[in-house]
Parts: sequence; C-alpha cells; structure tokens
Amino acid sequence: MTALARLAGFSLLALSLLVPEAACRREKAALARAADSTRPLLSRKFIPPPDGLLTDRHLDFYVKVRRAARDRSESDAARALGIDPDEFAWVRARIVEALVALDESRVREASAETYARAIASLRQTLRSVRDASTARTIETQIAGLERERGGMRRADPLPPGLAANTRKVAARRAEVEAALQ
Repeated sequence: MTALARLAGFSLLALSLLVPEAACRREKAALARAADSTRPLLSRKFIPPPDGLLTDRHLDFYVKVRRAARDRSESDAARALGIDPDEFAWVRARIVEALVALDESRVREASAETYARAIASLRQTLRSVRDASTARTIETQIAGLERERGGMRRADPLPPGLAANTRKVAARRAEVEAALQ
C-alpha cells in the first residue's frame, strides 16, 4: 500500500470513530437542555397549607378551571390557566369533602323532619280513632318510628378545618355546583 492509501485509510478510520462521538455529545447536550427546561416545572411542587383551609382564591380558580375544562381534562385546563394541577387536585378534594359534609347534614335534617311529620300525622290520626285495636296498632307504629328516630346516629362534630371549608363552600355552593355541570 502506498503511503497515501494508508493515510486515507487511517483518516477514514479516525473519522468513523469521531462521528459517533460527536453525535453522542449532541444527544447528551440535547438531553441536558431538555432536563434544564423541565426543572422549573418539577421544582414548583405544590405544598398544601398546613391548616388545610380553602381560600377565596382557591374557590375562584376552581370555578375557572372547571369552566375551562369543558372540552379537555382538568389538568390541561389548570395548566392553560397557569395553575398547578397538584394544587387544583388538592382544592378539588377539599371542595368535595365540604360538599359531602353539607349533603350529609341536609340528609340528616330531612330524615329528622320526615320522622317528625310521620309521627305527628299518626298522633293526629290516633286522636280521631275510636276502635281500640286500631289505636293500639297506631300506637305501636308511633313507638316504632320514635325508636328509629332515637336510634339515628348523631352526627359527629366536623374537624375545625373541614367545618371552616364547609362554611366557605356553602356560601358559594351555587357557583361551585354550576361549575360542575
């Protein structure tokens, strides 16, 4: 082989070894740039408030996100509005807890009213009954309803944070529920 041919062979060999190295460096640099661009997103981790209380700001952005999420996911809507999806998820969970507590209270009150009306109606009927057998049947029904009403489990007091969130959501319940639809 001539010296020129050997030089050309070595040059091709060296070039073939350097090209992949350069490509790897470009790929590594691209990966490093991508990692740097996501760092602000990752470092912006939502930390719930220690007291667990909702603010008017939370309710405002909850309603905005729900309205914006008509044709996309809530996470996408939150991101589009510049709201941390993790914070939105935390707010949604607190609102759902408050709505459940409000509904439970409403059901308990309605049940107590239903028992009271049924018992009052049976007592009114009992006053007009002249047959002893019918009167005993009605008295038995009244006693049974009173036992059931007395056996209704009393509501446990809500934890202070949930009670405060429930009051805040109750004040804006119509707006919050309208955003759910």
